[in-house]
Amino acid sequence: MNRIFHILTLLLLNFTAMAQRYPVTVTPVLLPPYTVNLADLVEDKGKPKIMTTIMVNDLTVKNLRVRLHVKLESSGVTIENIKNTAVSPMFIGGGETRILTGIDLAQYLKLDNLEFHGYSKEKYLQTGQLPGGLWRLTIEIQDFDSGRQLSNR
Repeated sequence: MNRIFHILTLLLLNFTAMAQRYPVTVTPVLLPPYTVNLADLVEDKGKPKIMTTIMVNDLTVKNLRVRLHVKLESSGVTIENIKNTAVSPMFIGGGETRILTGIDLAQYLKLDNLEFHGYSKEKYLQTGQLPGGLWRLTIEIQDFDSGRQLSNR
């Protein structure tokens, strides 16, 4: 019985070790007071509203060209970057930790670079704000050329 327990424990540890790991870890932080205006996320009265920490876990990475994919989701509404939007590449290297603020994310949050689903861009332009409710913000790192996901969401 004890032997079976050890074998099951080893199998469980093996499956845990096989969990997907990404070469980059992204941690976005939205600072209060919260806003329903996309322009305020970039900068509100000189203070950043959004910060993102990027940690490159793979030490072999050198000058990798990457881009961000920003997505906002609420019930029935999704706002995200248009695929292959013309943005400047960011270069990252192994072991690097970088903190991005709203100014660094501005090119990704421009209205021309966003596609709206479940809520129209025209409605947003009329009201100047997103619909109320709970929103989920995800940011991921993608390979600039292939679009392959390199980080957690």
